[in-house]
Formats: sequence, structure tokens, C-alpha cells
Amino acid sequence: MRLLIVGCGRSGTRYTTKVLQRAGLDIGHEKPRQHGMVHWKSVVVQGHLDAHDVVWHQVREPLGVISSFHTVGESSWQFICKHEQRIGMDDPLLLRCMKYWHYWNQRCEEVAAVTFRVENMAAILPNILRRMNIRVDGRVTEDAMRVPDNDHTRKRGHRRSGMYSPITWADMESVETALASSIRTQAKMYGYA
Repeated sequence: MRLLIVGCGRSGTRYTTKVLQRAGLDIGHEKPRQHGMVHWKSVVVQGHLDAHDVVWHQVREPLGVISSFHTVGESSWQFICKHEQRIGMDDPLLLRCMKYWHYWNQRCEEVAAVTFRVENMAAILPNILRRMNIRVDGRVTEDAMRVPDNDHTRKRGHRRSGMYSPITWADMESVETALASSIRTQAKMYGYA
């Protein structure tokens, strides 16, 4: 059984990988391993979906992802714009980030059997382990959940002062009201208030 978890970059894919590895899965972050991988690009990379038995979609609340995505490099934006024609390199950065969260998650929904919130990892982890035919042990899941949920931010510097400012709903509404409304509706569908 091979699992693929897709979602937006900056939705906690590295965190999810570490939790699953600590729970006993041989799963890679953006690299295939015995039990699969967690990779934000895989939703559009030819062959990645077919190489896995089950696809799950991970989401994170939109303001955090959209804020953090302001720091991604040019090559990531070129990849995104190549695969999602509704996003343009000429779009203002905040609009690009908004479109990315909205449209990328829609693509993930289309291919995934399950959508889950990364903030609910403690509750979803036993389901993932059962799906992968791994014995669910309370001690193992407790230990796996000890992975810090901000581990990647300290190492990679995403939250260093001056790297990016938190985005608000008002910021997004000032850029494009209709898209901000669609994002809010989509976020509610995922269980965010």
C-alpha cells in the first residue's frame, strides 16, 4: 500500500511527513519511499498519482498558508503558473498567493479520497495508520504527535522577523473581493471558522 498526501506548499507537509515517519511509516517528504510520500507538487506531476494506491488531501487554514507563501522562490511560482493557468506571474503577489490556495486545493480535492486538516493530525493519524495496515498503538501515536508543529519554520526561517507579515481577510478583500469570498467559503467547507 502506497500513500500520497497532496496539498498546498506551506500547509505543513514537512510536519506531516515527520509525524508519519515517527509513527513507523517509511514515507518521504517530496521523495518517494516504500510507503509513499507527502508532496505538494504531486497533484500535477505526471505519474505521481498513478504510482500510489491512495491519495489524501491535506489542508491548513488559508491565512497561514497565504501569508507564508509570500516567501517562496521564483522557481516555485514558475512551476505553479505552468500547471495552473488561472495564476499569472504578472498577478500581484497577494493575488497570486490567494489564487494558489484556492485553485491548488480544488485540484487536490478532485483526486483525493479524503481531505483532512493538518491541525487535526492527532485525530487523523490512527486512520492513516489503519489505512496503511499498521497496528494502531496509543503509545506510538502519542510519540508521533510529539513532533513540534513549527519544527520546519525554525530551521528554514519562514517566520523570521521581516520575512513576511500575516495576511488578514481585509487584506485579501481589498485585492479581490469575490476571490476572498470564495476562499472563505472553501475554508468553511474544510471546517475553518
